[in-house]
Amino acid sequence: MIICVWNTGSTALKFELIHLTGESLNARGKIEPFEQILAKGSIRRIGSRAAFLSFSCHSKRLEIRESRTNRARRIAAGADLLLQKLLDSQTIAALDEINACAFKTIHLQGADSVAGTVELTPSVLDRMGAYNGVAPAHNPAYLELIRACQARMPETPMIGAFEFEFHQTMPSHAFLYSIPHEWRQKWGIRRYGFHGASHQYIAERVSELYPDRTDLKVINAHLGGSSSLCAIRDGKSIDTSMGFSPQGAIPNATRNGDFDLFAGLWLIEREGVAPGQLREQLCKHGGLAGVSGIAGGNLPKIMREAAEGNVRCQETIDLLTYEICKTIGGYTVALDGLDVLTFTGGIGEHEVDIRQRICERLAFLGVKIDSRRNSKAHDEQELSPNDSRVPVWVIPTHEELIVARRALRVLESCGLGGQSK
Repeated sequence: MIICVWNTGSTALKFELIHLTGESLNARGKIEPFEQILAKGSIRRIGSRAAFLSFSCHSKRLEIRESRTNRARRIAAGADLLLQKLLDSQTIAALDEINACAFKTIHLQGADSVAGTVELTPSVLDRMGAYNGVAPAHNPAYLELIRACQARMPETPMIGAFEFEFHQTMPSHAFLYSIPHEWRQKWGIRRYGFHGASHQYIAERVSELYPDRTDLKVINAHLGGSSSLCAIRDGKSIDTSMGFSPQGAIPNATRNGDFDLFAGLWLIEREGVAPGQLREQLCKHGGLAGVSGIAGGNLPKIMREAAEGNVRCQETIDLLTYEICKTIGGYTVALDGLDVLTFTGGIGEHEVDIRQRICERLAFLGVKIDSRRNSKAHDEQELSPNDSRVPVWVIPTHEELIVARRALRVLESCGLGGQSK
């Protein structure tokens, strides 16, 4: 079965075309398809006059490393451009060869009643739209993307793999907020957690790295423009740092992370800040950008400025690493110990100094990091020396693969997607 997996934000779009050729059942009863990535592509800086497109077709050995385009002013236009690349490269002869489109969707109203991966019916899309203000960087973009794909492929099933699915195993003491009970009953306000596809991929990969270990206690740090941590026990999420929305948790590039609600109420009631203005500030001008003053919260630039003596940038790095370490410490308590620490995401995979700072601060937990291994880490790599009580790894995530596997389960169970090709 050929599944086109989409991942988008407000200014970036990427996809993978994945051929799932069969499935097997392991001892836990999960479907583990054998898969082949046929093609992948991305567009960044959507909406600007100079967006950048990259595309590769594995079967044709075609690769466009990165080229400028002025034809991606919106997410929908970007999707059209990438789909056309699939046809122009002869990866597929026609769009109807795609059995399904799957999307790494974020959130929707009534998430408590959603299994996690579902067909994107009109009702589901309406419920996503109702949460545009809860996930403003993602929900509007996904709705535009989904409708663009429906317009190009009206007979093709559309599947949403919601980011909170992996966290549905959290116990109530981890997902409850100390708020009036009726808020959860009436409006579904609780911790949901996000980055679920990434955390799930790491959980499954760690179990493959340690096949003889059972009940593994893993903490995964997904660090990037958007960051969260997850406590994983025996392959299941038991706690995660994001909450009702992707806005909570440790500081993100431009999103504030944890923040006292009463400070926001004070700004609204006493200073006349409009709710929409407050949302805009916290979503686009908070986080690392807000503390450092560096537009977009660009961490490499923040680190360069910090090295040159910029106090605000130094404070930003201290804040980020402190919040990460504090969360890891708390999750060690939640797990009753720690067996493996993993880093993934753009920052987690590439920022050597951030990993070094975090691991050095966690020495009291038995965490050690080998500076040479850390500095030379490329792709998947163990970073800790042999005598570290807690192994430390960097593992590149592959969210699209998880989304494709989830979508396959829904397609097979519901009889959607036609015959596998």
